[in-house]
Amino acid sequence: MQIRTRLQHTWATAVETVGTFLSQALKSSLGEADWLRFFALMGSVFAAKEDCPPVPNTPVHFRELTDEIQDIEARLNVRYALAMYQHAIQVVRKGKKSDHYHLLTLEPAKGMMTVRGFPRSQLVEASEEYLKAEAETAKTPGSEAVLVSVDAFTSLERAYPNYFLDTTVFLRELEQAVTSR
Repeated sequence: MQIRTRLQHTWATAVETVGTFLSQALKSSLGEADWLRFFALMGSVFAAKEDCPPVPNTPVHFRELTDEIQDIEARLNVRYALAMYQHAIQVVRKGKKSDHYHLLTLEPAKGMMTVRGFPRSQLVEASEEYLKAEAETAKTPGSEAVLVSVDAFTSLERAYPNYFLDTTVFLRELEQAVTSR
């Protein structure tokens, strides 16, 4: 059994959400270096709030910590990505039941997210469309394409039934961290 504080659960939910959408094992410390660093830094912010020691290899001075968070947050466009992931879940939940794969294209510069569903039998087509979308989004910094299966959402929902992909509290904490400098 794992016992977590509310902030720890909030942090874990955000890690799981981003890991699911990016198909990266962030919770196992596998994935893009910037995302791993971002979550380590936010872990230190949460640790400070709970009077616990910081995550190893993160700044001990709050100002340095929030400066680095702000820099990485801007590069990754974290607030936008998390808000869009949360919105995407609602779109997927309300989508056609026959859709098993969902191609999400996030374009922060345009303030746009598109979701296209594919039935289980169209994995090849979904994968081809994903590769095209990935090539397109690579041309625009901050944009990304993600192909997610319903299975990924289902297993995530089982693990976090009370907070299923709800990153609202995490976003509020992030906002506080980057503005409390």
